[in-house]
Amino acid sequence: MESERNTRLIALVALVAGVASLSIGFSVYTRDLYIKPSAEVNLDSEVFKIVFSKQNNSVDTSNISPTENEDGSSGEEATIDNDGSNPTISNLKAKFTKPGQKVTYEFYALNIGEVDAYLTGITFNNILSGAVKKECKASVDDNPAKDTEKIKSACDGITLSVTVAENEPVTDTKNIDTEYKLNKKEMDSYSSHKVKVEIEYKQEATIPDGNITVEFGDIELNYSSTSPVKG
Repeated sequence: MESERNTRLIALVALVAGVASLSIGFSVYTRDLYIKPSAEVNLDSEVFKIVFSKQNNSVDTSNISPTENEDGSSGEEATIDNDGSNPTISNLKAKFTKPGQKVTYEFYALNIGEVDAYLTGITFNNILSGAVKKECKASVDDNPAKDTEKIKSACDGITLSVTVAENEPVTDTKNIDTEYKLNKKEMDSYSSHKVKVEIEYKQEATIPDGNITVEFGDIELNYSSTSPVKG
């Protein structure tokens, strides 16, 4: 994910937080299933298919604007890509100027396949460049932060959460043991889960001595054809 560059905000301190992408992962229902040495079943990619959408009852891949607010924060438009095996929503980015600000994105996970699907987990991955899920550093503009301790302390106050359906907000990898079901497609009717992503600069967080950038790792929504509820 590229950090924000050459951006001047009218404030002594400016922070930029970005989420590289949020994708949908699949398990249990595989693409290639072999039964006995003499039998082969190649599953159609349309059988088990969950995608991202701007709408809750139709496939809409228009850009997603963050929820408007009056706290002085801002965000960029997120983009949906449903091509390939793992649909992805990218470019979720927040711009903060002071503590107490929040940027929120809302969209939907939509089942357009021919079998029911169940949310089984939310996975927070490490950033591509290291073994951590979040990294904060001085920006590369003309007002970079210099105090490393304040950068670290401010970083602790910048959080990312994901809420799916009626689940509680999640800030770290979590297995889902409650049944959140997406019914299979029925004619032109689709079942969906609302997905909310919030990037927040906590009210009580430290203010650094200059601009910093924040990078988060990718997040996966894990869906399966089998319910996580036993019984």
